Amino acid sequence: MLAILVAALVLTAGSLLLALLVWLGLRLAGRGLAAGEAGLGAPPGRFWKRTRRLHLVLVPTYLFVVIPGAFGWFGSRGVATRGDEQGFIGPYLDARGAWQAQTRETLRVAASQGGGFVAPDLVEGADGVRVRVFLVPAASPSSPRATVMLVHGLFRGGCEVDAVGAMFHGLGAEVCVVELRNHGGSDAAPATYGLRESRDLVCVAEHLRRRPGAASRPLVLYGVSLGACAAALAAPDIGGLSGLVLDAPMAELASTAHRILDVRMGMPQPFRSLTLMAIERWSGFSMAAVRPLDALARLPATLPSLVIGGGEDQRMPPAVVRAVHAALPAGPDTKALWIRDGSGHGKVWRDDPGGYGDRLSALLERAVR
Repeated sequence: MLAILVAALVLTAGSLLLALLVWLGLRLAGRGLAAGEAGLGAPPGRFWKRTRRLHLVLVPTYLFVVIPGAFGWFGSRGVATRGDEQGFIGPYLDARGAWQAQTRETLRVAASQGGGFVAPDLVEGADGVRVRVFLVPAASPSSPRATVMLVHGLFRGGCEVDAVGAMFHGLGAEVCVVELRNHGGSDAAPATYGLRESRDLVCVAEHLRRRPGAASRPLVLYGVSLGACAAALAAPDIGGLSGLVLDAPMAELASTAHRILDVRMGMPQPFRSLTLMAIERWSGFSMAAVRPLDALARLPATLPSLVIGGGEDQRMPPAVVRAVHAALPAGPDTKALWIRDGSGHGKVWRDDPGGYGDRLSALLERAVR
């Protein structure tokens, strides 16, 4: 709310300053009489009376149109990887071929350690947007247990899921790190918060399957936060999917967006609704169409899945994570739920890497049978 009030004050101060400059210009130009006849500048009282009346319209316009519209533009066009993760140039394999997980603090690994960074590739999405991917071969390239696609969250990039990639790699899988449109080295496009992003994932899956010998290989899809939303929407359209992991997933976009704007930004109504409406207009989509719960209900009951959440996650609280798990058609022997007490949003693998790795291993065992 403070940001909205400050923006409104800045815009109001700007228009009042413009009015003052106009009035001074008229006076200095010796057009006082003409301005007075037009009701613009002389006598001064008439000019400022009209200025006050104008601002009775301008201030509500600033509050309920201009500011939500500007926030909506940022939500549509301003999505990108956060600054301290933009230096991610790819997963790093040491001289022995072991994946060395990177963090925001250790993005630049010394080349003297040997090994090197995995080179990126660009895969064309459904509407021509190119997404950057990093395909890390399995430790035994001739016989990978599975191919795992990893998808990060909003304002993040490949660096966010690098540690998870190292876990899957250590379990014998080849790993494809996917950077969503607008993030990392992928192309920019109006953000749709999982809708068009999910179609990009389908294209990446098809790209991976077209490689020699890869068509029959088990394919596991993993996503965290926004990546979990995109993964859930894409999963029913990826033929022969062998496993699904959703960390910090959402049930549907509209209520999630309201919750985040409320909890994270303190934005009250009606500004939340106006901002979200502006995002929809700028990006050309409907948030009501982004419903992972509906997509998950279309999955086969035989698909192994793992749903993870943090007990202290305010963005995707435990009740939402449980609802996502309940929406999966699979039975208790095929799907698993883990809500770790004390963990926040997307922090479970950092808080308990051992437990996280164990659960990924169990999911992979079910997926490659």
